[in-house]
Amino acid sequence: HFVRAELDLLPAQEREALRLKVDEHLTYDAIAKILGVARGTVGWLVHRGMQRLSNRLEKATANTEVQS
Repeated sequence: HFVRAELDLLPAQEREALRLKVDEHLTYDAIAKILGVARGTVGWLVHRGMQRLSNRLEKATANTEVQS
């Protein structure tokens, strides 16, 4: 549930692109139609969302280790 909470903090388009890709297993073309953006934009949104999520989780893990 921690990852979901962090995912909810992402910008809306990145969050939705990631949700559609990971949860719904949709193609970039299908996601592009749903979001009304170009296929290349979907790739960027997914990539950027994963980067942000990874950074947030890394920081949260580091904070947890420091507190232990």
